[in-house]
Amino acid sequence: MIIVTEAGRARLEEADNLTGFKLLAHGSREDRAAVGVALADAGRIEGDVAWIEVSWLLSQAGARSAEWCESFAGMVAFAKSRGWCDDAGSAIRAHIEWAD
Repeated sequence: MIIVTEAGRARLEEADNLTGFKLLAHGSREDRAAVGVALADAGRIEGDVAWIEVSWLLSQAGARSAEWCESFAGMVAFAKSRGWCDDAGSAIRAHIEWAD
């Protein structure tokens, strides 16, 4: 899960949970522009979804086991098979939950 904090920073949490991919944004839908700024290094917002860069996820996850890397690659492959990756295949679509 990616969290955009009230301080306007994006961070990866629960890196071991490869089935609950979403963005939790503190604020309201009206804060969409601020969330987009917070995601500048991680991805982008388009409408009601966020696109999170695979490279950012890997950099934030840090050193992981070979098993985790294999599971992560499987998650990316599954996302691609479902049409949840951008045209370049470098970003994964994330559902946005707004926490007012």
